[in-house]
Amino acid sequence: MPFHYCYRCCAAFRPRYKRLVDNIYPVNPEDGLIRANLDKLIFYSCSSPEKLDRIGEYLAQRVNRDIYRRKYAFITLSMEAMDQLLASCHNRALNLYLESFLLTIEDLLQSDNPDLKILASQSFNRFANIEEDVPQYHRRYKFFVESFSQICHSSHNNPDVRTRLRLAGLKGIQGVIRKTCSEELADSIWIEDRMNLIMPSLLFNMQDVRPLGDRRTPDFDSESQQNDPSTIAESCLCEIFKRTPFNCEEILLKPLLAHLDNHSLWTPSDFAMYIFERIMCTVPVHLTYRVIAILMGHLEASRKKPAQIRIEINNVLTRAISIATGDGAGGPSVLMIVDGLLKQLQNFTSAKFKSVPEEDIAFKDGIITTLASFSKACPDFQKTDILTFIVERIPVEKENDKGLQRVLLEAVAKVAEHYKTVQLHSIFKNDLVAEKLTYGLLSPDIATRLLAHQVLHSLLDRHGNVDRVKKVSLILEDPSLNFASPGRSDIMFFRKYGKELLETCYSSMTLELNMKCIEFVYTTFALMILEISCEETAVDFVHCIISFQDLAISTTDMDAKMQSMIHSITICLLSLLSLSLKIEKLKTYTREVAAIRNRLCPELLPLAASTLKSVPENIPTECLLSRQEIAGIFKLIGWESAHMQLADAAPPVRNFGKDPIGAAAADLGGVILDIESPSASPQTVKRSPSTDISFKTFKNILSESIESRRDAKRERWNEMAAFYRTATFAEMMERQESVRQKRTPGVPIFEFEQKHRLEPFEPSLSPEQLGSYAIKFPELLMS
Repeated sequence: MPFHYCYRCCAAFRPRYKRLVDNIYPVNPEDGLIRANLDKLIFYSCSSPEKLDRIGEYLAQRVNRDIYRRKYAFITLSMEAMDQLLASCHNRALNLYLESFLLTIEDLLQSDNPDLKILASQSFNRFANIEEDVPQYHRRYKFFVESFSQICHSSHNNPDVRTRLRLAGLKGIQGVIRKTCSEELADSIWIEDRMNLIMPSLLFNMQDVRPLGDRRTPDFDSESQQNDPSTIAESCLCEIFKRTPFNCEEILLKPLLAHLDNHSLWTPSDFAMYIFERIMCTVPVHLTYRVIAILMGHLEASRKKPAQIRIEINNVLTRAISIATGDGAGGPSVLMIVDGLLKQLQNFTSAKFKSVPEEDIAFKDGIITTLASFSKACPDFQKTDILTFIVERIPVEKENDKGLQRVLLEAVAKVAEHYKTVQLHSIFKNDLVAEKLTYGLLSPDIATRLLAHQVLHSLLDRHGNVDRVKKVSLILEDPSLNFASPGRSDIMFFRKYGKELLETCYSSMTLELNMKCIEFVYTTFALMILEISCEETAVDFVHCIISFQDLAISTTDMDAKMQSMIHSITICLLSLLSLSLKIEKLKTYTREVAAIRNRLCPELLPLAASTLKSVPENIPTECLLSRQEIAGIFKLIGWESAHMQLADAAPPVRNFGKDPIGAAAADLGGVILDIESPSASPQTVKRSPSTDISFKTFKNILSESIESRRDAKRERWNEMAAFYRTATFAEMMERQESVRQKRTPGVPIFEFEQKHRLEPFEPSLSPEQLGSYAIKFPELLMS
């Protein structure tokens, strides 16, 4: 008979640690552990730590045996004893004891008794709160994550038991998170397999227990909330995102978004909104942009889903962006967020709709609102970057991109509403932005033109005058208008862009018009007068006003109401100019012309123009604005340069016609260089480029493939080689002469040689006297 079987017959022969363990159990389990004997066991384990692992193994054996025999009361006593030993012993031998302890918890979790599962969760949480001195590389928590996640989805028939089980599962997950996050070298839960179990368990309890309408931030420390599964789940969710390491956000959010999709929790978006509010308020500030990027990617991936779902996802995205920017977390991710939103707008315009559904229009409006709210929270320098970034994305050439052009201009208009211009030159960061806006002002589509004007209204209005000049009205005196004297930078802005904007306003009048178009042109012109009018710019404003009048007179096929409105805006703009320049004589002249019109031709004033049906064929001369009269006023006040410019014939106002892009590029994107004249430098010949260099030229160069350029170059070389192989010397010289004339026109080839040609060499000695060393060169080489 083996020796260890004798232990069962006589307790005196058993090891001391077993006797100490057996002595802690009472005869009746309801009496609880014998406290004196438990203290002896604890003292023995602390004084002899090498026995701690054997004590743990023996306790695990007793628990396993009691589970099989269904002695649940003794199991509770055993787990209490193990917890007491875990809390009392802190030495290196504790690691060996923990192996038996965790195996015991696994056995409890595998049982069918709900009380044992709850007991296992409680013991695991006590274990999670212990800080170990030595990290355990071999310990794995996969089983615990799976078991606790399964308990979180308990569907027990008894509601009280079901609640207790779900609480036990949530607290177990919370313990796993705390344990793994506190040990850097331990088994990590920041992997996809773990989070695919944890995140749905938390969301299931959050949305299943608490009503969707009751979404207030809970008090996690209150006693009543400690027994609420949704509160514990929310606390655990916040703890996970608070401890999130860098580059693990997608691992957390991917199962979360999948759960919202699978359970149709986007419509309505109350629950999803609340979840992301908690996430954005918990995640570290420097990682909020990652959450926004992932949510934006999910919106991109949902482009084939119903519009209502995309609208709700966008609402959640808007709320997340507002929280992030409120914390100052926009940072370098600003353009990334804007780019993602612009992709959504591009997807909207690329969709093939016979008639655009109302839900898709609402989704488009929601994206633009999100973009506007995001830019509103950004500082001014980032708003400028956002405006520039959006404008540069506006297409200008393709006919099928008109929808995208209109949508992007609508987005620019929304963003510009929240931008406060300080310096006008900051509106256009580069000439490409000015070109895109100019193209919008000259678009054949009326809606696109109105949006471009709306953008300029927001950008030009620095003193809050836009509401006062939205309607065409004759303002003879208005103290509510805010006039400002322009600075040097404003005048430089006008020199670079102002004249072209005025010409663009004139050219837009030659396109298809309605009353709203004229009103928007008037508002743009009026804002420029209120912001930039001074002695240096007054002449250009007057030239354009008179050009409007000439256009209304010379255009015979224009609608009568349109003609009358154009006549009326001329007197209104001149009145604003006189008020802004504060020239009393010009104010008097404007009042006189207005009075004459009111008496002889009231159709040329704003009030009568809106209800007019016909315009008189012969308008009295005194009802029209006179260039000479205005020039005389400028001379009287001492503006000699302005008088001289107005006294001459009006400079032609260019009409860009059907090619606004090339004209805009030549006007706004061109750089004029003053090259020294030929008279000052006779040897320098000024040449003009053989081809018209414009934005379109550069774009063709960039879009041309390398292979085509290489083939063209090879073909030119072949033609040149064939020419020099077959051409005569005279043909070669003629070709060289033409090339030289192209490079320096007006200078004949070999001019220097013809002036300084040497005379032929004529030797004075005879060939016999020269000797044998003399060589006779051909006459061709001697001349």
